[in-house]
Amino acid sequence: QMATMETAWQAGYITTPQQIVTLAQLYRFNDVPYKAAKLLDDSIKAGKIVANEKHFEMLAQAYLAAKDDEKAIPALLDASKIAETGKFDAQLAQAHLNLEKWQDAIDYAESALSRGNIDRIGDMHLIIGMGNFNLQKFDQALIAFRSAQKLPKTQKTASQWQKYVETEQQHHAQLAMLN
Repeated sequence: QMATMETAWQAGYITTPQQIVTLAQLYRFNDVPYKAAKLLDDSIKAGKIVANEKHFEMLAQAYLAAKDDEKAIPALLDASKIAETGKFDAQLAQAHLNLEKWQDAIDYAESALSRGNIDRIGDMHLIIGMGNFNLQKFDQALIAFRSAQKLPKTQKTASQWQKYVETEQQHHAQLAMLN
């Protein structure tokens, strides 16, 4: 079915927004997320499909599935501007964490928490903790990890991180005394 649809697309027979979205979904279903992303991105830019929250989300998810966080970020930003919840801010936090953009990860995780209606609150606290740890803001990292420990799904990971941060904090303090 995908080969038939792709041939129809290349021949110019796929023209309606629904047909384009269906082809993008077929690409995703058949583990070809980059093609899905490229199709959606080009179609949104060309005005062939509406630039709405649903389509930005599809675009971002396709780029994330293709392991391209950098390209997912603009779509997530567009979706975040439209959305009433912190759902896309949470995804932006994770994408920035993956890209080692620590302060951006912290900022979007905090935004996700404040906007609310997100699935994994504990993950946002973990991201805030990891970001602060990597910025060597150990006290702020520990506060975030303590918040994450209060939630069952992140309790174990947060405890491990807390122990690690405390050890690193002590190590840094000892090095500071030597200098």
